[in-house]
Amino acid sequence: MVLSEMQLQQMTHLARLTIDESSIEATKQQLNHILDFFVQLDQMDTEQVAPMSHSGDITLTLRADRAEDIDQRSAFQAFAPAVEKHLYLVPKVID
Repeated sequence: MVLSEMQLQQMTHLARLTIDESSIEATKQQLNHILDFFVQLDQMDTEQVAPMSHSGDITLTLRADRAEDIDQRSAFQAFAPAVEKHLYLVPKVID
């Protein structure tokens, strides 16, 4: 795949990047090299490869979905300087 200078300018505009005029050609060559790599990957036969969510062989351990903590809101709010309707009241910081 060959990236034109116009396409490079569009990409830099969309990405909000600035590239010096002196480095446009080098940047274009680097991006073309990266895009060629993706073309090679796209040509690979992956028909026999099973989809996976992780690159490693990971087995997730699951636990029961149950609440283990008891409600301590009243105990915590007992130490608060000001509480109203189960909400902590704080001083106003913006007028």
